[in-house]
Amino acid sequence: MNIEDQLRYMQQELKNVETMLQKQIKEKDLNVQLLNDVEELNNMKEGDELIVPISKGIFVKLKLKEFNGFVVNVGNNVLLDKDLDGIKKLFQENVKILDENINVLKQQEQKLLELIDQLVNEINKNASTKN
Repeated sequence: MNIEDQLRYMQQELKNVETMLQKQIKEKDLNVQLLNDVEELNNMKEGDELIVPISKGIFVKLKLKEFNGFVVNVGNNVLLDKDLDGIKKLFQENVKILDENINVLKQQEQKLLELIDQLVNEINKNASTKN
């Protein structure tokens, strides 16, 4: 593989890492928002109105009668009851894992940028010695 091919490969790898990084950041932001939303549910009282999504872009309006906690799908349509602390812990653990993933991806991104810079310098050096 020549230097130009290596450079193209590294640039493609960088794009892949940046795409994964953006997805992880978006997922983390969503988990942080959900954690905040869960906190709001804890402050609701009987008769408060909720708007709950049932499909993409479709919501149902409900009035809170009684709040009995949360139900989590743990796979294979198995549902598990969780209280507020349990659901908060779940989101906090997700955020922690996503933060770790984001840090790893940022390190990979930095290494790829350094490698790309080295390859560009080598290409420029080779081009100047040919002239």
